[in-house]
Amino acid sequence: MSPQDYIHFFEKYNNVFTQEIHFWVKTVFSENWVLFFQITIKSFLIVSFYIVSDILFRKIFLPFIRMFARRNSRSQWLQLMIKRKAIHSILHVIPALAANLLVPYVFYHHPMSFDIAHKIYLIFLLVLLGQLWHRIMLCVEDLATDENNYRSIAVSSFGQLLRIIGFIIISFLVISTLFDFEAPQVLSIIGAITAVILLVFRDPILGFVAGVHAASSHMIKKGDWIFIPKHNLEGYVKEISLITVKIEAFDKTISSIPTYDLISTEIKNNESIFVNKQRLIRRSIFLNINSFRFLEDHDLEKYAHNKLLSSYIEKKMKDFEELKAQNQQENKIFDMKLTNVGLFRVYVYNFLLANPHVVKNDILMVRQREISTQGLPIEVFCFANTGIWEKYEQIQSDIFDFVLTSAKEFELEVVQTGFR
Repeated sequence: MSPQDYIHFFEKYNNVFTQEIHFWVKTVFSENWVLFFQITIKSFLIVSFYIVSDILFRKIFLPFIRMFARRNSRSQWLQLMIKRKAIHSILHVIPALAANLLVPYVFYHHPMSFDIAHKIYLIFLLVLLGQLWHRIMLCVEDLATDENNYRSIAVSSFGQLLRIIGFIIISFLVISTLFDFEAPQVLSIIGAITAVILLVFRDPILGFVAGVHAASSHMIKKGDWIFIPKHNLEGYVKEISLITVKIEAFDKTISSIPTYDLISTEIKNNESIFVNKQRLIRRSIFLNINSFRFLEDHDLEKYAHNKLLSSYIEKKMKDFEELKAQNQQENKIFDMKLTNVGLFRVYVYNFLLANPHVVKNDILMVRQREISTQGLPIEVFCFANTGIWEKYEQIQSDIFDFVLTSAKEFELEVVQTGFR
């Protein structure tokens, strides 16, 4: 500061109260200790002012704010502000701002001390503002998490990124205040260390991009049941942060993967199973080919009384008679019969149609797969009408209890080594 600046400084902040303290110290203490006690007492006054006003603000305003929040229970934002203590931060910032404004009036006799005190209180104010920003962003993330939809992932990722950006800005403001850097100097410093920032914050940046992508594509959200082949990991999404995704497996263990894996690797989301209340049943049994045979008349008489087969056998026998009569007119030899394995497939298919736990308006098949040395695979392909794992397993077990036991009724041998 120039001499003219000091003169202007003294004239602007001249007041009786600080003058009285200034001269009182001179009369009480020796000359060697005057400066020390003047600065100490004045610093004590500002600190005391801040502490007292901070306590008064919290004692007076905080109960009213809490009472207002209780009466307005629909004000979710205010509830979160109190829960995350953002209101406390606001009540801390106001006295700190007032104390910072008092520094020139208290230290105007000591330009050098004023410069140091001003920096200290300004840095303290910046730290409180940084704390306030951090807590407000936590409120935003909590509000988004409560909704638990795809948009909440983007909001949560954006909130976490803003917290990091706020931390960087506050850090640079503190450094510029501490070392008297001008704005152009700060910008040049930022440009010089941009590469370092990108290296240090690589994962948060990629995580933010992944979070926005996941939200915009409706790919994944908290609570989804996912499978990641790359990590051989399956379970429920417990948390999606800027850096990691926490997944709870079925054995209750918690695993974490980098958030950017959401866009860099294959992820299978099974949430549609719960939304559509449908889950695939696809399982085969292997039948011994040596147990296959044609059915004779007495066999058909036995199966014709079965409700699941009666209409099918009646229709097929009519078709065979018509085809036989047509071939006799053309002097062709014809002798077509039903087989036990074919009738078994129809029996299982009609059982699935009659089962109230099987979806009828989607794919429903009982089919043969490619024959192997283990036998002929008969595959059941259908959907259970539930997405709940426990109920699904019960439905599937009931179906195959019936299928495996029914094979004996058709004199079919199930190959145990081929069962899967």
